[in-house]
Amino acid sequence: MNFGSNVGTAPGPALMSALPQQIQNAYTRLSLAPGADAGAIERAYTHALKQIDQGSQGEAFGNLRAAYETAAAWAHAHDQAAAGNAAHATGPDSGATPPPLPASSSAASNASAMDVDTALGEWLHRLTAPPLAAARDDAQVDLPTVLAQALRDERLAAPHAQQALETRIAAVLAHDPWQRVGLFDAAVACFHWDTDHCDQLADRWTASWIVQACGEALLWRGQAEQDRARQLEAIDAALAHPTPTAALLTRHFFAMDTLMSHYGYWLSLRMPNHILQAWSQAYHAPGFERPSAPKVRLPRTPFKLNARMLIILALLALSVLRIIFYPSTSPSQDWSTRQPQQANTPRPDAASR
Repeated sequence: MNFGSNVGTAPGPALMSALPQQIQNAYTRLSLAPGADAGAIERAYTHALKQIDQGSQGEAFGNLRAAYETAAAWAHAHDQAAAGNAAHATGPDSGATPPPLPASSSAASNASAMDVDTALGEWLHRLTAPPLAAARDDAQVDLPTVLAQALRDERLAAPHAQQALETRIAAVLAHDPWQRVGLFDAAVACFHWDTDHCDQLADRWTASWIVQACGEALLWRGQAEQDRARQLEAIDAALAHPTPTAALLTRHFFAMDTLMSHYGYWLSLRMPNHILQAWSQAYHAPGFERPSAPKVRLPRTPFKLNARMLIILALLALSVLRIIFYPSTSPSQDWSTRQPQQANTPRPDAASR
């Protein structure tokens, strides 16, 4: 359905074909012909907004809002340019009244920036507030729902505002990861950090931290269930005993060695740095003796009889019985002694002749 037309201040087809792809996509998202005026953009946005459930379609609402703001901004700039060209063509001697100067956009932009900063501060506080329980017990705050609500906030509807929220969340995770497991999982699912390289993050160190943590999280979940259970038990023991005893060090040596060697970024989300350093220094202390590796028992395959095995066993049993009842002869001897007798025995038909 088309709510706009190329009339009034709409540019020609040649000019529209030269527009940036982002602006063309915005008009397409609003089902408008490229270059529709501001009134048509407003009507198209209102109509499309009625077709979206903002409670369950947060991503679709964000895309629609971004398309509306992009198209409206371009149409406003085009109208101002057209008005300026018309005034310049009329000239000062034409007697025409010059158009009124547009209101200063700096105040509006500053107010909008202040609203975005305020919204970012509010939502970031709700998302990064320290939980009251341990790292894996922060599910008492439904962080995925809170993050979805933040992205549906009208003050953060613009793409740059949502990208700013993503950047701030990534920075918090990279610089203060302890007790951020829920936030990390929610952000990975929302921003798809596990499928891209976080190129949208300006800070390369933060992007590298996020990518590494996502990779380690996937590898950790790919382990056997019993290995994960032992590692979680070791983490609980470390949180309960910041200063480890020799018995705890020996008991959880192999689980902690695997975590510290292969899952350092993932582990920093679940264990504070001072406890991690205390356990690491205890393992490297001169008096600590590395325990011997546990013996690995190979799985045993259950023995099953089949038809071929039964035949082989029957033949072996017959051979054993023959040896028991005829110990002085063997099949080879019996065959060699039987062969001459058969050769000397006359045939019945030859005797009758």
